[in-house]
Amino acid sequence: MGPNPAHLDQLFLIAQFITRDADHAARLVDSMYKSIDADSSASEVSLEGLVNRLLAIADSLDRRSEDNRSPGDHSEQARRHESEQFLASSVRLQFLLLTPRDRLELWRCVEFDMPIAPDQNALDAFKDQLLSSLDTHQGFVFGNLVTREAVASALKAYWNSAFIPVPPTLRSVVESGDRLRKPEAARRNRRVSARPTRKNPTRERPNRVNRVILYTWVILAASAIGYLLMRVGTPTPPSSDILELSLSVADDVDITFHTGNAEQAERFIADRLGWRLSTPVITQASLLGISFTEILDSIELPVLVFTDNEDHSEFPVFVFSYKFLENHRDRFRLARGTLRQIQESAGFDIHELDSRTAVVWRDRDDIFVAFVEGSGTDFQARIIVRS
Repeated sequence: MGPNPAHLDQLFLIAQFITRDADHAARLVDSMYKSIDADSSASEVSLEGLVNRLLAIADSLDRRSEDNRSPGDHSEQARRHESEQFLASSVRLQFLLLTPRDRLELWRCVEFDMPIAPDQNALDAFKDQLLSSLDTHQGFVFGNLVTREAVASALKAYWNSAFIPVPPTLRSVVESGDRLRKPEAARRNRRVSARPTRKNPTRERPNRVNRVILYTWVILAASAIGYLLMRVGTPTPPSSDILELSLSVADDVDITFHTGNAEQAERFIADRLGWRLSTPVITQASLLGISFTEILDSIELPVLVFTDNEDHSEFPVFVFSYKFLENHRDRFRLARGTLRQIQESAGFDIHELDSRTAVVWRDRDDIFVAFVEGSGTDFQARIIVRS
């Protein structure tokens, strides 16, 4: 009787406790199962027996005594998670304590690595201030992970989530160039009005009024015909509202990777898109898997598929981010009202769209949209918002 594959999730979790990263943990679990296959007399098929065999193989691969091992030898994934959590919460308060001038100088260092003076690097000073706030245990576990690059990344994520994008009205005014054309038009008008008028204009021809009336009617008729042809022959432009586009493909979502494990889902998305996100926690619902669904012209969004534990109905949760909206601002938009509603970490926005309800919320830079049936307010109450 072989080992029970139902124990695989627990064994992989334990392997991560005693190895540096997920790759080492996977190799350790694989070695353990191979040793069982090679040992025809193996009888330990219980979870306890599998764990003992796993620990024995781990000890054989690393002969150092436990006293000589440091936290850096184990759980790099967990240490990195702790450092990211610390930075995500600490950079916010520390940034707000800076003066406006210091904030600008810090931004220059993060975006362009251009301090005002070589010996006055605001990013290094900001990092040193964060390190000084670590207690003994935090410094021992993940102090070496609070690097210049990690602090800069945390600051960018904070800026993207705490401050709203450029308002569409401001962007349209700036990009249209009206501010530049209007002064030039005014100067042309002044030049025209400054031209001297002739003192002895020629006598008006008798039929001039009739010609003006005829030309006016011709122009009006041509405009009306052109307008009708445009209305009939020109298709309605596609919507750029990302909620409407997501809803239009919500029924076509097919699971690409089946998993009920949030960490596996996050790792799969990170491997596919290079995008680190935190799977939302929804009470009375279970994760089924992940889909990558095309919403417009080969542009895909990750979709987390959940099932309701009571009625077993499935519902999709589309995921995008402020960075995604900025990178595709010419293709997609999210209403300003919705952006204001979710500006606070506990903010939600609810839309009634056709037969479904869209519930929108965010976690740091990530924006989630769940399409559910029934009350959006009731569904909102089931979402656990991280502090």
